[in-house]
Amino acid sequence: MMWDVVVEAWLADVLADTALTTALGGAHVYPAQSARPVRVPSVEWLVIVDREEEIHNPITVQVDYWAKGTTLAAIIERRLRRLTHRDVARVWTVDGVQYRLWTRYIDSRTHDHPADPGVLHRSLDFQFKPLREKWQYLKETL
Repeated sequence: MMWDVVVEAWLADVLADTALTTALGGAHVYPAQSARPVRVPSVEWLVIVDREEEIHNPITVQVDYWAKGTTLAAIIERRLRRLTHRDVARVWTVDGVQYRLWTRYIDSRTHDHPADPGVLHRSLDFQFKPLREKWQYLKETL
């Protein structure tokens, strides 16, 4: 299982991005849940795929955001994509351990948000592809 490490590292990058937190009016990035009303603007994330292959542990995270108007929506989405998508592998350090993984934008879609006219709600899917946990451990002991 690697989703907890991946999400921790990704959230650190997202919350450290001043352009994104400024657009959101603060650190309004939350785990997805239905127990809290949606804040506009904000970002929510949810792990939707977590599988283990022979070597890798691909994880897909759905990232939803809400913004009033297309100008703010474009700023938020552009920051999320720039922070997350890479054409080459990257290295994140969590608790002093380095993890090499691939992160890429997969897909997106727009949803109706009838509760508040003028609010744009979009979902972005990102795939994170680290080595499986057992290979991470083996790598550290070599």
